Amino acid sequence: MIAIVITSYGEPSWRSLAWERAYPSTIEQGAEQVIVHHSTLETIGPARNEAAAQAEEQWLIFLDADDELAPGYVEAMRRALSREAGKVLFQPAVLYLRQGRPPPKPIVIADRNLRKDNYLVIGTMVNRRQFHQVGGFSDYHHGFEDWSLWVKCWQDGARIVPVPEAVYRAHYNHHSKHRLLWRDRKAQAVWHQRIEQELFGNAPA
Repeated sequence: MIAIVITSYGEPSWRSLAWERAYPSTIEQGAEQVIVHHSTLETIGPARNEAAAQAEEQWLIFLDADDELAPGYVEAMRRALSREAGKVLFQPAVLYLRQGRPPPKPIVIADRNLRKDNYLVIGTMVNRRQFHQVGGFSDYHHGFEDWSLWVKCWQDGARIVPVPEAVYRAHYNHHSKHRLLWRDRKAQAVWHQRIEQELFGNAPA
């Protein structure tokens, strides 16, 4: 029913990190399928699509190489799934971890305007059929590829359902490609406007 999809790309050190950090957090989750995929592609969207193509289960949970799923994550998603029907994006809580600092409380980011802000982390559970119907991840810079996926699913009729019992452990990494790209705020604003136009056209906000 549920596949966990771990994707790394680029330098081999990311593949090692996937096996050392992300994968161990999936061992006791009880998912029907766990995929660990390292891609030679240079952008994360197509790399994740490569990994997703290996999935055979109905629901997909994506996990970055440097992050973890807290214990009970998949079971919490199963319980939420038993209560919902139709097209749904299941939103987990997020625990942001910084080295040397005590962990804060997990948070479920409040519902926002998905047109203006991506408040869904990569661990949001998505239906595999809908994932492929909307075209999977777009080939955008790291940080925008997941926003485009959630928007496309939302535009296709998916409701966003919070699952606070499922906690995604996001490790703050100064050297991640996402952090490096976001240091150039001006360039990110340009990308945001371009992608917003591609996703929404001239529709009012």
